[in-house]
Amino acid sequence: MADVQKENGYTSIANELLEAITRSKLTLRETKIILCVVRYTYGFQRKVGKFSARFLSEATGIKPNHIFTASRDLIKKNILINKSKTEKTTRIYSLNKDYDSWKLDKYQNGISPETVLLSSPETVLKSSPVKVTKKERKKTETKEDSYFFDSLPNKLNNNQDKEAWQRWIDYRAERKKGITLSTAKLQLGKLVEYQAKGMSAIEIINQSIEKGWLGLFPIKQDKPKEQITSSLRLLTKDEPAWL
Repeated sequence: MADVQKENGYTSIANELLEAITRSKLTLRETKIILCVVRYTYGFQRKVGKFSARFLSEATGIKPNHIFTASRDLIKKNILINKSKTEKTTRIYSLNKDYDSWKLDKYQNGISPETVLLSSPETVLKSSPVKVTKKERKKTETKEDSYFFDSLPNKLNNNQDKEAWQRWIDYRAERKKGITLSTAKLQLGKLVEYQAKGMSAIEIINQSIEKGWLGLFPIKQDKPKEQITSSLRLLTKDEPAWL
């Protein structure tokens, strides 16, 4: 039985914006992508987030090539805003909360290529979905650009640890030392190992970011005052009185 508690994390969204989404004539795929973007932006108290096609696919259950098409349609409709400066597999998306500026009219009758995929046989005869080339499909399926949430062990699969892990990926990207899938698995294994020794995964990640490290290491414990004082006594007890 699922134990759903607000204390385990929640996403805050204005009722007016949620109502605008639910009353708009969107496809199931588009709706799933919008909700996913809301979850990983507003759910982390921020307005923008990084999303690869692979990550959106794993989060929504939609195939990567369909993610590519649906996301493109949402950008055309001005519902999603693409803030990426370059054409990379990982896009920086934000939800356009000015729903009056959404361009839905020309898509309301099933003209959108993405809509055709879920529409009636009559509509399919009139139109056909946009074809995605092998090169584009391979590009959207690149896993190295995701946050590797699918690789998170159960012990780290909570909102706080996920947010810390996402900060770590962002930090490494800012340092131009992006993480590969193999690196992610090794570092996640270290976090679980350190956690088993009573250390916090969040504190470990924060420590590395604060100190400018590119790896994850055990929490450095400062020596207690008593131990330092004792060490000084040992050093001075045999010294001559005149020193």
